[in-house]
Amino acid sequence: MRANSILDLFWVQASAGVLLLLALSFRVWINVQKTDLGYELAKERNVMIRLDMERRELEMKLSVAKRPDYLRSRAKSLGLGEPTSGQVIRMREYDRN
Repeated sequence: MRANSILDLFWVQASAGVLLLLALSFRVWINVQKTDLGYELAKERNVMIRLDMERRELEMKLSVAKRPDYLRSRAKSLGLGEPTSGQVIRMREYDRN
């Protein structure tokens, strides 16, 4: 009867060891996933910053291109004269929001 109880104790300890190993492996896997997500988040944040800078640059170029003095000088360089009243067409401003 004593051998049977030692064998039972061995299986309980072996099962506990396997469960502990699984729990530790799961914790390591979670930490690896957390680190990977952190790197991915940093990369996406850099993309967002780059795109925001590009958007600002394009908005600045658009505001310069819409200035009347720029349009006038550009038209003059293309050999165009002042428009007559029938040639001017007003367009409503595009709203991004």
